[in-house]
Amino acid sequence: ALRRGSFVPSVRGVATVAPPRRLTRARFPVVRAAQGPAESNEDYEARLHAEATAAVERRILKVVPADLLGSIAIPQKLVEIRSYVRWEEAGKPEDTSREWQAREYQAALIDLKLEMLAGGNLNDVRRRYQLDTEFGEDSPVHSPSKEELEMLKKALAISKEPDYYSDEKAQEEID
Repeated sequence: ALRRGSFVPSVRGVATVAPPRRLTRARFPVVRAAQGPAESNEDYEARLHAEATAAVERRILKVVPADLLGSIAIPQKLVEIRSYVRWEEAGKPEDTSREWQAREYQAALIDLKLEMLAGGNLNDVRRRYQLDTEFGEDSPVHSPSKEELEMLKKALAISKEPDYYSDEKAQEEID
């Protein structure tokens, strides 16, 4: 049995050296969540995404209508950066479960959607994260009414709570 980095005889009779295998370390160590034996990786990721979305939106949708929240589209790159910032704000935990990562990603998406609903624009977010701005995205994504502003204030207060998407917090009443 040959291993990487060992001498390998060549066809011409000259020994060559196979390069040693490069060890790479994941940037975020991942503790894999329970995946059913018959569940493919794609099915597992889809289920995880759906559960995270439902958990994160559960309390927010009690305050903000689903059609209003769903009307805002956020570029994936901005959501990824925001979720990375959330991870940093959480103290850069290393042994996070895949469920936690999925929920934090969805929470980052909700953060940005609420910001856009409150009258923000995508280029302000890009500037905050030192990205190049895009032409035509300096105008507010949404102009909220007074009633919407009140809803958004409540939703923003909820989203600022640590682990607002946990099952225990979901049982709490919203004023």
